[in-house]
Formats: sequence, C-alpha cells, structure tokens
Amino acid sequence: MFKKSHLRFWMALMIIAVYVYIRVSFTINNSKNVRIYRRVDTRDWENCSIPFLDSKPMSIRQHYSVNFPYTCRNLIYKTLNDNDMKILSSFRKNYPRIKRRDSDFIELSKDCSKLKSLGYIEDEISDEELNFPLAFNMIVHFNAEQVERQLRALWRPHNIFCIHVDKSSPKVFHDAIRGISSCFNNVFVIDPSIDVVYAGFSRLLADIKCMELLLKSTTNWKYLMNTAGTAFPRMTNYEMVQVLNIYNGANDVEGLFDRPIRSRFEDEWIEVIEDNKSFLKKTGKKNPPPPDGTKIVRGSAYAIFSRNFVHYIINDEKSIRLLEWSRKTWSPDEHYWATLHHLYANPHLHTPGGYRGIPQKKPWLAVFAGWSGEYNCKGKWLRGVCVFSVSDLSAIMLKQHFFVNKFDVQFDAYALDCFEAWIMAKSYCRPKFSLDYYKTLPFIIE
Repeated sequence: MFKKSHLRFWMALMIIAVYVYIRVSFTINNSKNVRIYRRVDTRDWENCSIPFLDSKPMSIRQHYSVNFPYTCRNLIYKTLNDNDMKILSSFRKNYPRIKRRDSDFIELSKDCSKLKSLGYIEDEISDEELNFPLAFNMIVHFNAEQVERQLRALWRPHNIFCIHVDKSSPKVFHDAIRGISSCFNNVFVIDPSIDVVYAGFSRLLADIKCMELLLKSTTNWKYLMNTAGTAFPRMTNYEMVQVLNIYNGANDVEGLFDRPIRSRFEDEWIEVIEDNKSFLKKTGKKNPPPPDGTKIVRGSAYAIFSRNFVHYIINDEKSIRLLEWSRKTWSPDEHYWATLHHLYANPHLHTPGGYRGIPQKKPWLAVFAGWSGEYNCKGKWLRGVCVFSVSDLSAIMLKQHFFVNKFDVQFDAYALDCFEAWIMAKSYCRPKFSLDYYKTLPFIIE
C-alpha cells in the first residue's frame, strides 16, 4: 500500500521542484530575452519594437501564459481609468511577483556572464558618449534588485561608479552588492563603509568618500551625479551626455535661500546610539556661525556636479572648513552642496560652475520627486514624497529631469518594470530628443 505519508512527501517534493524551476527559468529566460536587443539606426521610435516595452511587465511574465491585457507601452501612454486600476489590482493579488532576493544576486554574480546578460549595454555606444564619461555615486542600504536594475540602466563600460552600502545593512545585502561590483572593473564599493544615520553628517560623508575615490580614478569623467537606491534614470546615457554638453561646466544644484530652517544649523545636533539604534539628537547647545562669513543655502542632497566642482569640494580650504562646521548640523547634505554652489549668497567662494542668480528662481533638474502639496500622487506617500505607481508613469516621463525618485517594487512592480522598459527602449531606438529647453536654462555656461 502507498502510505499517505509517502504521498505527502512526494507532493511536497514536487512543489519545491516547481518553485526552483520557476526561479531558475525566470533568470535564464530574461537573460535570453534581453540579448535580442538591437539598436535601430533609423531612430523610428513609433515602429521600434523592443522586448519588454511591447510585452507584459516583467513581473507578469514570471507567470507563464497569463492573459494580461496590457503591454508596458499601453501602461505608459494610456490614461488608466478606474476599471483599469481594478484589473491591475486583481492581477497583483492573483499573480504576485516572484521576489528577487539579495542572495539571488550573490549566486548570479558567481558567473558574471549571466549577470551581464541581464541587459548591460557594452557596445554600440556613440563617440559622443565615449568622449564624455560620467561618474555616479549610489548611496544604498537595501534591496539589491533595485540597486542592480538602476546600475544596469546607467552602466556603460567607459563610465565609473561608486557604491556606498550602509554599514548597518544586512550582511547578505553587502555580499550581494560586492558580488555585483566584482563583475565590473568600473564599479567600486566603499570599504570600510559608514554607519549612515538619517539626517546625520554620516549621510553627507558617504557621498564625500565616493567623490574622493572617483577623483583618484584614472577615468577622466566630466560630470558626477549622486543618486539613491530608490531612484531611476529618466534620461538615457546618450541624452544625459547631450544635456551636460550644453551645461558646459555648470553645476545643477537646488537652492532655497529665502526659506532657511535655522534650527537645522544654528542648533547643535549629534549622532548617538541608544538601545542599538542610531539617530540624531539635539544637544541644547548652539553651533558657532558658519566659517568665512558664509551664508547657508538650503537644497537637495542630490545634484549634478562638474568635475571641477567635485575637485573644489574635496580640496578647497573654504569648502573643507564648511564641511567640518557642518558635522553637528541637521541633514547637512541638504545645505552643503547648495551653500557652496549658490554664489548669489556667497560670492566670496568662487565655486567652479557656481550660479550667481537668485537660487529659488533657478530650475533644478537633477531629480524629480513628487512632493506632497506639489504633485498629484497616484501611488502612495512616504515621508511626504510620492512612491510612484504605474498610473504616475505618463506624467513623470514628460519631466525634463535626469532622475525620478521614488520607486518600490514591493509596492508597484509594474511601475518600475515599465519605466525600465521605456528607458531601455530609448537606449536602443533613440527617439528624437529636443534640446531646446535645456539651451534656455539660465545657469548654463556659454
């Protein structure tokens, strides 16, 4: 007699086998699919058929033979109504995405050819791009899948990358990022890393460490951009290079001089550890005035830096004194770049690529974020910033920014799937890209 215990054993074994088959097939099939990309020299965007853009979102393609009624091209260009949203919600519930764990990237990076076959662009790069290498700081602390997907969208063999992984991140995440970086000779990981405290000086220091590393590299990069793990490029590498050539050495840094939050820098803040938790604490003391008569300008942690500006940040005595003074301020990454860059407030700094106009009247194009009160978010709010859903794509693709932030594959995988497909399609098909807006920017250097 065939015992019930035997039956349960074999059923469990079959379930495990099916699960393993799906995970392995998902990686292999996606690798094969990506490799059929070919650049279209005619630049015929309307007729450019690219896998993923003209098929179902990647998270749906994990579930074979599912009759999903949309392609990514539909989801990007279509105005989604209530019925569409109900359909998408039903598919998310009934066909949840198969999560790529951090440990999956440790295994994948053991064979670099498999990792690279996910879609890294290694050839068919224009001379304009080759002559204008870019540098990127990636400040990350979780979700190796999103970090790898952002790196893949940005990666070109002549660019250079520095990744800082929060020291307090899990070991498996550290190992995953190191595994990924080991497959490329132009991707570096900061070692030792810093324990980054939210709004603390350590967050700014992570960027500084990467800047120091990148300046010492042999790559003659022209511009540096810093980015978060939840962001994604809105421009292709080719488009970035075209715009940055127009910038001609100018930096792109946000500035808010008319609305200072004085408690952030007049009060003293220090990073402390209590109950195994790191956080910023007000001491009750006051900071001395900023050095060299410098006036504080508020801005974003993310910016576009000319190489000369990065050299100035790391080596100029005034910038070094301002950095040291910022050590006991709240969120110094949101005033340090802006204060150095905006010469309207601080003409004595003579910053390379700095801006002499009124800070708050200057467009800032480093990254678009949907802030509460300014943006009609279709996704969800996280600390006052929109986490994009697929319904946001038609709006954010029309922006003029280099990056958009935030995506979360755990919240809406279709959003990142299709935005990524759109960027990859543009990378290979190169639709017409107007530079007229960028030529009128008030901060470019003639």
